[in-house]
Amino acid sequence: MDLNKDNVLKSIKSFIGADNELAIKEAEHQIKIFDVVYQKELLEYSEKDETKKDETLSPDKLEENILILEAIDNYKKEKTKVKEKKAKKEKIKIQSKEACPNFSFYSIFKSMISNKYIFGPILIIFGIFLCFMGNAFYNALAFISGILLV
Repeated sequence: MDLNKDNVLKSIKSFIGADNELAIKEAEHQIKIFDVVYQKELLEYSEKDETKKDETLSPDKLEENILILEAIDNYKKEKTKVKEKKAKKEKIKIQSKEACPNFSFYSIFKSMISNKYIFGPILIIFGIFLCFMGNAFYNALAFISGILLV
């Protein structure tokens, strides 16, 4: 398998720090292709006779392979940094005195439940009133139910 290692090195270096999803996939693809070729070179070198091994350099000592492996390490380190940065970014919470207060109706309902002997008769009287006069107060009733539901 013939592979232009200069192009692989250039493409991996160019993808370091890339945010584009397509560029990341292409970098991962280039790395996989190089890994397959590199493993095949190592296997072929290990199967050679001792006399032939002396004539050629080991694939792990070739300058091209060393540079590509360093570029792959840099790419993976940069990718890890980007992931950590995104994780930190998601965890940041901003708090301020001037910010919108957290308000929930749960506290109102909790106080109504704790004072059920006061709020119970008031709500019953309000319900009877709306039962007979609800059509006349439709706009007010729609407003109140909209506030309570949203």
